[in-house]
Amino acid sequence: MACNNSTLVYWAGNDFATAPQLYQNSTLTTLAPPGLYSFGGVYRIMSATNVLSPPIKCPACLIDCASASIVRMSGSTSPGSYFLNVNLTSGAGAVILRFNPNTTPSQLTWTHDGLTASEYSSVTHGYKQGVIGQYFSAADGGTYTCNGGVITSNSGSNSQTFPGFEYEYETVSGNFVPKEDNIGNLIPVNLGPYNASQVDLFSGVPGYFTMVVPKPNVPESILNLRVDVICPNADFFIDVNCARALNSFTAGVVGGGCGVYSTNIFTASVATATGVSTTIGVNDWAFVDVNGVTQLPAGRYPVLIGPGAGVNHFVDVDSNGIVTAVAAC
Repeated sequence: MACNNSTLVYWAGNDFATAPQLYQNSTLTTLAPPGLYSFGGVYRIMSATNVLSPPIKCPACLIDCASASIVRMSGSTSPGSYFLNVNLTSGAGAVILRFNPNTTPSQLTWTHDGLTASEYSSVTHGYKQGVIGQYFSAADGGTYTCNGGVITSNSGSNSQTFPGFEYEYETVSGNFVPKEDNIGNLIPVNLGPYNASQVDLFSGVPGYFTMVVPKPNVPESILNLRVDVICPNADFFIDVNCARALNSFTAGVVGGGCGVYSTNIFTASVATATGVSTTIGVNDWAFVDVNGVTQLPAGRYPVLIGPGAGVNHFVDVDSNGIVTAVAAC
């Protein structure tokens, strides 16, 4: 599958990027015509003299963070893993992701700069990780049956896996399309098994969950996203913001007295689409640094919140770096 999903070509070996030549037929006897060919996030140019260029990163396969509001709504989505890559433009900060699994259990995992995570927080549900979605039945803490198995909040998937295929986002059509291996076969994937700590299902539509991706380095970089869809007929939404500084509040040390301030804490709001807010709410993310690299250690902090000089508050943070209480002091 190429970035434009329009041309079938063949090559010797397993890797498009290192293939010595491209061909029109599986017997490798007829050279591909001159032009640009792309696959797996890179493109190569076949010259008029049949010289194949080295691989070059394919910008057409990347979504720019400035316009990366990805909406996927389909009544025919198949189970599997859905991949998309976002170009994070230059500049340091934190990248705020919002994920809405809508109804069908799904999991969003981000990978960037050697780090990988699948943990979220929302206004309604607070901190969660792994597979989230709406359940069919309240049994076993919330149960969803599909795709030859059962997944529950209390028991996970009971050692079961869920079969599917790999898909990738195509910018030309604005859709996810099946990934293929080098001979045109769909790529299968088994999702799970999941333990109880990796599954949280809810009685109603879950709504949006916020994730924070640290980007402390200034150069342009790539954010890799993967949505694992457990069951058929899934709808999901992903919004991506470009990196920016987190919200900053004057604060004291953990356990410090009200009104005694010597430092700052930084937050990402779960109540706004961008994470930006002039206040701190329960279930917000809290960090030591402006780029979201280090979560704020658990404890109670004196914090100034509000416009102007602000008002003295105590802010409680748990071991996941999530605000659990905000009260005037």
